[in-house]
Amino acid sequence: MSFSTLSVSSSADASTQLRVDGVSHTFGARRVLTDITFTVPPGDRVGMIGENGSGKSTLLRILAGTLTADAGTVRAIASG
Repeated sequence: MSFSTLSVSSSADASTQLRVDGVSHTFGARRVLTDITFTVPPGDRVGMIGENGSGKSTLLRILAGTLTADAGTVRAIASG
């Protein structure tokens, strides 16, 4: 089993600013995120849409590091 980590690196990967790999999260018996995986290249803008209760805020909290995912990793590349 792996746990969510948020690592910030200054050795920037030229092709990825944000990498999310296999993030899952549950609240009790309710799974709100299942194996979420995506990358965001530098300079891209990203938006999320979805129904109420679909996990948007949960994913943002995991990306911000204020909530730990049940599984998966988050890696943010900091410029400079």
